[in-house]
Amino acid sequence: MPPNYTQLPTTNRQPPTDDRPKQLEDDESFALKKIFLYIGLIVLLFFVWLGFELFEHLEEPPDLSNYVDLQTLDAAKLDLDNPHRRIVMVGDLHGMMHSFDNLLDVLRYNSTNDLIIHLGDITAKGPHSAELAARFAKEGVLGVRGNNDQKVIEWYGWFEWVKSHENGDLFLHALFKQQITPSQAKSQKLWKTLKYSYPKDWDWGGDHWNVA
Repeated sequence: MPPNYTQLPTTNRQPPTDDRPKQLEDDESFALKKIFLYIGLIVLLFFVWLGFELFEHLEEPPDLSNYVDLQTLDAAKLDLDNPHRRIVMVGDLHGMMHSFDNLLDVLRYNSTNDLIIHLGDITAKGPHSAELAARFAKEGVLGVRGNNDQKVIEWYGWFEWVKSHENGDLFLHALFKQQITPSQAKSQKLWKTLKYSYPKDWDWGGDHWNVA
């Protein structure tokens, strides 16, 4: 008698699969994302630190427009009781030294009895502004500060402020010797450190700049 074979029921079960490779892939992707995140945070912190470092080295110039009264004339200085005393008041010379000398010749100026008082603007526009300012300073000529004189003083103060920085004097020396033009000056490291810091209404390379 032949053996009785019992047919086993069929099922739809799939053979077991191994999910470990996919899990490893997901873990590696997550690890890479964390690494990139850490790198991004480090780069961000670096630029934040660099910004603070640069900000600390940027300097604003002092108040160069600050007007300081030097002195007030008194009656004794004017010596008005002297019958031979003459006070010569002249303004807006603007560097016209030869014209000024011609005026003194016409007046027959006498330094013993005559007192010159200038009424401002002895500099700029004319050909001998620096020479006239130096002459007035040497001779102790009294006067008031005009708006053009003030701009010259402000530029001079800015130059002195630049010289107070490291290599500032070398920078200005090269500039004045025309080894650096005004347009090239802005590319210099020192210039960037100074934060382009002079008022926008100042005329770089103009009359007041040159006199200063």
